[in-house]
Formats: sequence, C-alpha cells, structure tokens
Amino acid sequence: RILRPGLLLMADDASSIDAHTLAAYRAARYVVPGVKGFVLSVDQYSPRLEAAHRRHEVGCSAFLTAFNPRGQQLDGAENLRRHTDLQVTVAAMRLSYRTGFGVDPEHEWPEECSVLVFGLALEPACMIGRHFEQNALIWAGSDAVPRLVLLR
Repeated sequence: RILRPGLLLMADDASSIDAHTLAAYRAARYVVPGVKGFVLSVDQYSPRLEAAHRRHEVGCSAFLTAFNPRGQQLDGAENLRRHTDLQVTVAAMRLSYRTGFGVDPEHEWPEECSVLVFGLALEPACMIGRHFEQNALIWAGSDAVPRLVLLR
C-alpha cells in the first residue's frame, strides 16, 4: 500500500524501521557503474534507467542488496558471501542484471554491493529482499522512478 508518494510498504503492519534509517535510505545514491552507468535517487525520474529498461525490453527493475541484514553491519567476508548468494539467486531466475552499489552521502555506512535486476516484478523482488532479511529495496516501474519499498 502507498504511505505517501514514493514510499511503498509491503508488510502487513506499520513499518518498524526508525525515521533516521528511512531518511538514510531515501538520501542514498544507488550506483550502476560502467560506460552506460548511472545513479538512481529515490523518487527522481531516471532517463538512463528508462533507456536501460528499453535496451533490456522490460517495464521494471529492482535494486537489491544482501549486505547488512536488518541494518546490522556484518564483516566484509560475510557480506561478500551474501552478495554472491544474491547473484546466484538472480542468475537462477535467468534475468539480466548489473552489479552496483549503494552509497550513503553522509558516509555513516560503507558502500553496499548490490544488483540492479531488469524485469523483476515487485512481488518477487520483495520475496528476494525478505529472503536476504533486508529492511527495504528500490523498485522502479515503467515510469523509471525509483521507489523505496519497505519490507518490514
């Protein structure tokens, strides 16, 4: 259900995520590096994401991470293991994806390895996010506007 423009809550109850953490998710930059790379910001239309959707012939995408479940910082080796598991999960779905990373502009959190998965509908994206115990994910539909989707 929609809580306010740009914020979706996929859990049954009100979110248990604190306001500071929500603000950090909204302020973060979601980077997809490369020659045709781009940066996603919550609630801001991305012409490059729209172009990527066209190239991949999809109407949606999800930016996911497996790092730091439920906002609890893990050591680098464990986070990298989880990221590899996420890539295996996405590859098994036979969907195109690009690796990327989330960046906290306040530098309170280290960069988080992530994937931008093309053609991943909202419900399956939420299932993957919950499997990896994430608080939230970024999802964009055909409007190419990344939305913060809360999972708890």
